[in-house]
Amino acid sequence: DIMEKDGVKYLRILDYKTGEKEFRLSDLLYGQNMQMLIYLAALCENGKKRYGEFQPAGVLYMPANRPSLSVARGTAADKLESKYDEKLRMDGLVLDIPEVISGMDSSEKGKYIPVKLKDGVPDKLDHVASPQELQAILEYLKQTIAEMSVELQKGNVAALPLNGSKLDACKQCPYRPVCGHEKDDEVRLMQDFSRDEAMKEIQGGGNK
Repeated sequence: DIMEKDGVKYLRILDYKTGEKEFRLSDLLYGQNMQMLIYLAALCENGKKRYGEFQPAGVLYMPANRPSLSVARGTAADKLESKYDEKLRMDGLVLDIPEVISGMDSSEKGKYIPVKLKDGVPDKLDHVASPQELQAILEYLKQTIAEMSVELQKGNVAALPLNGSKLDACKQCPYRPVCGHEKDDEVRLMQDFSRDEAMKEIQGGGNK
């Protein structure tokens, strides 16, 4: 999506998901869930000839299914609507510029995006990034992709799955007989980072 405001073109990427999907900035530290950010970086760099210069405005997962609700019989209509809207709220990361946020949600109440404005500024920083932070994220992304390509060219493709409190890469993988990874073999441990901790790692160029 493109929004033009005061002569600046802001670019947002949406990824439609039929299941639940959570955006965690810390996933980037492990080379995970990079798809939307790759699209954003690619369009900002390679779409200039066709569309002109872009300011990246963020990435969002959008629910593509009509949500189902489990509520008590007799629940008031306004509460039903509120719960329904909550199920349709997108998850992701957006630019912290108030005009960009209000462009995505004219109510400024975070009805369908994961951030709302309070007194003209984002009420929380969990799902926002400054222009400098978003640029650092995209630069880190490009660095990670370059490192991946080098390792692939070297033939370093041994199975080294990620494990953590929110992920067990082998749990439902149908390729165990192919990769040969056993239960007690080495894994990469995925730490739980807050948004600020992940941003600090990204700006420092760290890779877990």
